[in-house]
Amino acid sequence: MLNRSREFSPIESRDKGGPIQAGADGARLPGPMGWRTPFLILAYGCVGIGALGVVVPLLPTTPFLVVAAWAAPKGSPRLDQWLREHPRFGAIIAAWRHERAIPRRAKFVAVVMLMFSWLVLWAGGLAWPALIGLAVFFSLVAGFVLSRPCPSGGGLSGQVAS
Repeated sequence: MLNRSREFSPIESRDKGGPIQAGADGARLPGPMGWRTPFLILAYGCVGIGALGVVVPLLPTTPFLVVAAWAAPKGSPRLDQWLREHPRFGAIIAAWRHERAIPRRAKFVAVVMLMFSWLVLWAGGLAWPALIGLAVFFSLVAGFVLSRPCPSGGGLSGQVAS
């Protein structure tokens, strides 16, 4: 039998009588182990794509980190803790979790990268129906990002992950 004592500890469920998974802090994770797998894959995938976005100019980091911050607690308490304590991403994720806020500079970079990405696709000769669809989608994403408040805590406005 696998020893997962560092990350998980089985607890007896009162409603079903079987073991459930709990995080290192004792918080109950959703559903059986099989339900955690999609969240785990999504969280690690978004962290990977977000990390790639740090070096790839057309790939934004912030939206992927927001998704990873949402999925990580449902899939892996260890990944969740790593994200919260990360020196570069931790403050942005904390602002999102506590206030649903995005730092001003991250908003600016995200919108500029969306526009730049659309221009590159246009210059590359993508078909007009696809360009129109992407323009609508990018506009919705930009609208959502810009509609979020800036963090109230000092020092976050200058930090950016993308």
